[in-house]
Amino acid sequence: MKTSFIGLLVFCCVWDALGMKLSECPPGYRCVKRTNRLRFARSNAAEPNDEYDAILCSPGTYSGGASEECLPCPTGTYAPIGGLSECIKCPTGHKCPDASAYPEQCPINTYTNKTKQICCRPCPAGEHAPVKGMGQCLACPAGRRCPAGEDECKQWTQFLLFRIK
Repeated sequence: MKTSFIGLLVFCCVWDALGMKLSECPPGYRCVKRTNRLRFARSNAAEPNDEYDAILCSPGTYSGGASEECLPCPTGTYAPIGGLSECIKCPTGHKCPDASAYPEQCPINTYTNKTKQICCRPCPAGEHAPVKGMGQCLACPAGRRCPAGEDECKQWTQFLLFRIK
């Protein structure tokens, strides 16, 4: 463990001192052109001004590499930590309204049976979800009444339509 940390530290220091070409920019990073920093000549660099510095992508964004920009995670995916090369699909039984946070379990009496969801659906009348994080609703127990709940997805649909206009 100690050796790998030291190796990583040396790699980062050399990488920072030498800069890199845009094509060398690693996944999970965006690379910006160097401006007023000390530049070292590289034998394989076309010009001294062709050097880039790598900056870790923020949570909620990703980069496949060789890029000057980190891209926002698509709807229904998340990147809770910086430096990811791709966003993670939100699992069933969870919602992902915030791409920079971990998925939230669907509350009791709601569910989602699909991945990549930003909201949870209420169980229909006659069904219930007795615990958080359900991927489907269960039939209401005999002798119990299970009314349908409020649909939070309608609120999200209205919000998204408002933002588009």
